[in-house]
Amino acid sequence: GVGSSFAGVFETKLGVTFESLESAVRDCFSSVFDHRDFSYAGPHKPAFAAVVMEMVDSHAAGVAFTANPLNSDLDEMLVDFSWGLGESVVDGSVAAYRFLWDKINMKLIEKKVGSKVQERRLRKDGGVDIVPVAASRQAE
Repeated sequence: GVGSSFAGVFETKLGVTFESLESAVRDCFSSVFDHRDFSYAGPHKPAFAAVVMEMVDSHAAGVAFTANPLNSDLDEMLVDFSWGLGESVVDGSVAAYRFLWDKINMKLIEKKVGSKVQERRLRKDGGVDIVPVAASRQAE
């Protein structure tokens, strides 16, 4: 419904192979009927769509907010990122790097270094692995 994003409520499948695509879409669709969705939805009726796209085995990934979600400041942009796939940033399993940018004055307001002890990488046979980050890369 209006004002309800359902972000992170439905099932997500990463690193899906062509052979497992139908099953992955079915799993995502069936998550609409999970009790957590109905608890979150309240009076709203959950709606669902699946996005299927080729996945990139990224070196670094994250999330950018064109308005600061921490204080609703439209003049600030917040970027969180870490090594590997962005899922680690989105689900909070890593302490991400954080950049807070002043869009009006074009300057960096804040920079926080995250702990990069692990990253998620695509497996060649499908799926995702959590792998340790080498000590030399943790300080980068």
